[in-house]
Parts: sequence; structure tokens; C-alpha cells
Amino acid sequence: MLLLGGLAVGLVSGLSPAHGDPMARAADSAQIASGRRNPYDKFRGASYSNEGLYPERDEIRLGQELHKQLQREQKIVRDPRLASYVQQLGEQLARLSKRPDLDYHFFIIEDPTVNAFALPGGYIYVHTGLLATVESESELASVLGHEIAHVVARHGLKNFKRAQKYQFLVGLINLGIGTIGGEGTAARIGQTASQLLAAGIFTRHSRDAEREADFLGVHNMYAAGYDPRGMLSLFEKLEQISRRSPDLLGAVFRTHPPASERIRNTQAEITDHLALDPRLVRDTPAFRAMKQRLRELGWVEGPAPISLRRQRWGSPH
Repeated sequence: MLLLGGLAVGLVSGLSPAHGDPMARAADSAQIASGRRNPYDKFRGASYSNEGLYPERDEIRLGQELHKQLQREQKIVRDPRLASYVQQLGEQLARLSKRPDLDYHFFIIEDPTVNAFALPGGYIYVHTGLLATVESESELASVLGHEIAHVVARHGLKNFKRAQKYQFLVGLINLGIGTIGGEGTAARIGQTASQLLAAGIFTRHSRDAEREADFLGVHNMYAAGYDPRGMLSLFEKLEQISRRSPDLLGAVFRTHPPASERIRNTQAEITDHLALDPRLVRDTPAFRAMKQRLRELGWVEGPAPISLRRQRWGSPH
């Protein structure tokens, strides 16, 4: 099983060649530069469903089993104030997403890296390192909106479906989603969940999937009343972290398109399709209370968040 898990890591890299191949990354960027002015146009008007994948009930059960395994491997933050804040903010965004009827579950993982990820069935996780880094609720909303978008677009489920084409993963797949609904399902999935999670099958996506999640995410946060420039300032932070302290970036963020490209793409979307309004929310008292709680628990150093950039607009509202 460990051998298969290792092979699966290689498989996921193979499914998304732009992640590690410099020539693929260059071709990726050139395609964007030479194509449409707004690279998000290709996602406009898309519809999303489980058709051709797995029934939603099976996706949810898979997510439940993966979450059980993740709880064994990661330290979930149980502080009620922090957990409640992230869950409520996540639900607020999810209700206005393109998949509003799914039950979403938001969790905080105690980990200093700047990271967030989603699993099938509506399970979304943010690291304490990311909560310590964001400086406004609009920045955090952009992260959660992006992860909700992965669930909306079934990116992890699509990766899992594609993996079945590779013969050396057949055993893992059969023990996993292929047996959902039968007796002993939980035990069988539990035996393979660790390998599937380690392989990144549900969290490592193609760069185009990441662009789609940015597109859906910025519209999701805007629909919920948040200033979409929070996504831009988050990307600026990621860009600076990648230069100054790349070890702080979690594995998921390291495989995204370059932050500079994401800034250009999102700025074009805001300029072309979103009307900025002074009533859009940038920050809230609830966010500031969350940051204070992080400081009380020792996850943020100093009396206030450390700014990685100059303020780009006026006072919070």
C-alpha cells in the first residue's frame, strides 16, 4: 500500500504537467499572453454537476471518510471562537456559490504554513499560518471562495476519476469510491485514505483548474458583498512570501499559477466585470476578534498583524 501511495504521488504530478515542468509553465503563460485579454472568459457561463463522475451521495461519503483520516494525521483546532468564525464565514460564501445546497464543513488545521485546501463533498481546511497572514476579512473570503470553487467545479473528484485510467491505482480506487454503498465501506476507504491524501489526488490541480477556482472565487466573494480587491492583496502577499520565505507556503499554494499572473487575471476580471462600490466589505469586527484570538493562542506574533505590503486603499469598512 505504501508503494502504491508513492506511485500515486508520481501519477498526480503526471496528471498536471505544468506544476513541475519549466517548459510547460512557459507554454502555459505564453498561451495566456497570446490569447484572450481576459483568460477567465473560457469559464464564463459554465455549468457544474456530478454528471459523468459519481453521484453526490457517494462524493459526500468519500469526503467523510477522507476527513476522518485527515483528523488522525493533522491537528484540528477546536477553539470554539475560531472554529465558529471560519464556519460562519464559509457558510455565508457557500450559500452564494454555484453549489449552494451542499452542506459545507470548514476546519482550521494547526500548522504554520500558509495553506488551504478542499476535499470532495464540501470539506474545506485553512491552516493557522494562513489565518495569521491575512489582514482583512476580504482576503480570507477570497481564500474560502477559491476553495469552495474547487468543490463547485468537482476538481478533486475529476482528478480521482481520471486516476482510474492508471492500472497501478486500480486497487486503491476499488477500495475507495468504487465500493461506496457496500458493507465495510468505511474500513476499506480508511485503509487507503492516507495514501490518497498523501498523493494529492484531491488537492493538486492543473493550473487551468486553479484559474477556474480564482474566477469562481472572486465572483463568489463579490456576490457575498466583499471587496474583490481582497483577492489581489492576498496574491500580493503570496508573491512576497514566495520570494522572502518560500518554505512558509504550503504544498498546495506552491503548485498554483504564479501570483503575478493571478494578480493580472483577477485585476482584468474586476476591471471588466465587477463594479467597485464603497459599501463592499473589506474588514469586520468579527475578523479583528478572530485575529485577537489567534494572538491570545500564540499563533500571531506581536500586537498586530505584520503588513507585507503598503495599504492599497482607505480605511477599513
